[in-house]
Parts: sequence; C-alpha cells; structure tokens
Amino acid sequence: MKRSLCLLSMGAFFALGASAKADDILQFDAPNGASGSVSYDNSSGVVTGSDIPVDVTFLSPNSYGAGSNQVAATFSFSADTSGTAESILGGLIEGVPVVSNVSFSLTADTAVSGDTNILSGTAESGAFSGNSTAFTLSGQNPTDNDGIAYNSDFINVAALDDYSFQFNFENPNAGGGASPGVNGGVLDSFTADLGPGSFAADAVPEPASLGLLGIGALGLCARRRRVMA
Repeated sequence: MKRSLCLLSMGAFFALGASAKADDILQFDAPNGASGSVSYDNSSGVVTGSDIPVDVTFLSPNSYGAGSNQVAATFSFSADTSGTAESILGGLIEGVPVVSNVSFSLTADTAVSGDTNILSGTAESGAFSGNSTAFTLSGQNPTDNDGIAYNSDFINVAALDDYSFQFNFENPNAGGGASPGVNGGVLDSFTADLGPGSFAADAVPEPASLGLLGIGALGLCARRRRVMA
C-alpha cells in the first residue's frame, strides 16, 4: 500500500509538470468599436478585416512587457468559409461550419528595437458561428500545432504549445440596419464591428523543471521509506 502511494505521488508530480492550463498570451480590443471594420461576403465566402486599430495587452510571461500598459497596433485577418449555414434556436446560426486558410497579424504602430510583429500566423481550420448580435471566429488545436502557427518578434512562441485564438465581431449589419439571417442555407453578407479578441497557448515545461519535479517525487518516496523503517 505504501509503495502504491509512493508511485501515485511520483505520477502526480510528473503529471503536474507535463500539463499546463491554456492561458491567454495576449488580448486585444478595438478602441471605439472600429465600426464596420469586419466584412463577410457570402459570394466569396471570405470573412476579413484589414488594418483595424487595436490596443494590445501582453499577458504571457514569455512576452515583451507582460502585464504592461496597452500597445497600439493594427489587426488584419482573413478566412475562407464554406458549407451550409443553419439557423437554429431562435436565431443562433451554426455554420458556416467549415473554415479554412485563416491568416492573421498584429502589427505594432511603433517599432520596439526595430521590431513590429507582435503576433502573426496561420490556421488550417476554425469555427465560425453567431447570431443576430455577434459572431465569433475561433481556432483551437488541443493536441499539437500542426493546424496553427504563431510567429512573433515580441513573444517567445518556442516556449508555447497548443495554440488557440478567438476573434469576436459585434453588431453585424446585413444592410439597412438589418441583422444577418440564413436564406436557402446561405448566410447573408454583413459588416460588423471588431470586438475583443485573444490568443492563447500552453507553456511548454522545461526539461530542468521536470527534473526538479522528479527529484521532489523521489525525495518524498525516500522520506516515506525512512519513516517506515
């Protein structure tokens, strides 16, 4: 029984070192809502926004100025959508279910040591859904980064894993102030305001940290043996 407890303790130590909670590494928001800055064109299936003014806050300890004051930047993104949209639950629009070729960039207005690429990247796929008041474009890869790539001059992305993102679009307008709907399986084209967005990732455990956790587990077992003796 004591040996089993010791093994369980070691397993708990290593599980702690190997897992980490996905946290936002940065958040951004458009001052004054950036009215009409996002557009969805149902003829091409593209949802896009270009050079939208945003304020960026760094949250990752692996980033430049983590927790510092907001940094002024511009945000651009584009994604292809395809598939049949479906209106359910009194207006919730599930779909356009297939999202591909996502690209995004956050560029600092003022260079820091010559650098401007706060965060940029691509995603192979994502999700696009919403209702009469808001839409969300998101992407997540819970097991590896084959589908999402980050690049940055400000954040040590090599120390991060399991990337994800979420872009929010508010006040969608299909024209004349009307909310977008679904007609014949096709979502109405619309413009919208850019809302808050975020990029998240897990921290990759360092080998040295895992080693210390292992030493701690072994020490706990050794102490347990001495007590038993």
